[in-house]
Amino acid sequence: MEQSELFEQITALVDNEIKDAVELRKTRELVEENETLKAEFLIQSQIKSSLKNRFGKVEAPAYLKERIVKQILQEIPVQKEKTKKSWFVSPQFAFAPVLAAIIVAMVFFFRSDDAGSIASRQSGWNNMFLQAKKNFQSIVDGKLPLEAAGSSSEALRQFFRKKGVKFQPIVPQTKQWDLIGAIVSDDNGEKLPHNVYKGKDGKLVYLYQANEECLKKKKAVTLSNDLLSMLDGGKYYKYKDGDRSFIVWKDKGKICVLVSNDSMEKLENSFLTAAK
Repeated sequence: MEQSELFEQITALVDNEIKDAVELRKTRELVEENETLKAEFLIQSQIKSSLKNRFGKVEAPAYLKERIVKQILQEIPVQKEKTKKSWFVSPQFAFAPVLAAIIVAMVFFFRSDDAGSIASRQSGWNNMFLQAKKNFQSIVDGKLPLEAAGSSSEALRQFFRKKGVKFQPIVPQTKQWDLIGAIVSDDNGEKLPHNVYKGKDGKLVYLYQANEECLKKKKAVTLSNDLLSMLDGGKYYKYKDGDRSFIVWKDKGKICVLVSNDSMEKLENSFLTAAK
C-alpha cells in the first residue's frame, strides 16, 4: 500500500469510518508499529479536535445563507441538455459543481456565524464591544460611578441632551430591571450615552449606544465589518462569556451593545422587545 493510501486509511480511522473489525484492528496495529503513521494519526486527530472546538456547529444567519446560495447558483451554469448528457457520459465531472456547492455551503454553515469567532475579531481601543465589556466590569467593581441617577426615561434623555449627545438614544423601561442611572462618555469628540439597570437580585444591565454615523463615517467608535454586516442584515448578535451575556443590535439607526451578568433569555425577551 502506497503512503498516500496509508494516510487516507489514517484519515478514515480518525473520522471513525472504518466499520470492519478486522480492518480496524490492522489499521491500529499499523499506527502503533510505524512512527510515521503514528505521527500522522496524532496530527490529524489534533486538527480535527481543534477545528471542532474552534468553530462548533453554529448556523449562519438567513440573510447570509441566502446570499451564498444566490452566488453559488450564479456560478453553476444552467445548461439542461449539456448537464443531462454529461451526467450519463461522465458523472464524476457532472457532479463536481454540485459537490463544490455543498462544500462551500458547509464551510459557511460551520464558520460564518460562530459567536466566539466574531467576538475574537473585535479589536482596538475604540471598539464598542470591548469598551462595553470593560465598562461593565468597572461598574461591577464600583470604579465607574453614575453621572446621573434616576428611574425616569425622560429625565435621562434630557440629561443626555444637556451633556451633548446629538441623537435620541433609547432608554427602555423593563419589569425585571430598574433604570438606576446613566453616564455620558466622550469618544473622539462624540458624546455617547450609557444606561445602567439593576434587578431585584442585584444583577446589572449596561447599555451602550452610538448612532451609525459615529461608526461608519466619523469612525469615533468601531465594530468589526462582519458584525456590522450582520446588523445591517436585520439580525442581532449574542454571545455568552462565562457569566457575561452580550447582545448587539441595531435600532432605528442606533447601534446598541448590552452587557449583563443576568440570563441571556431574559435580556432578549426584555430589551429586544422593548426596542421594537
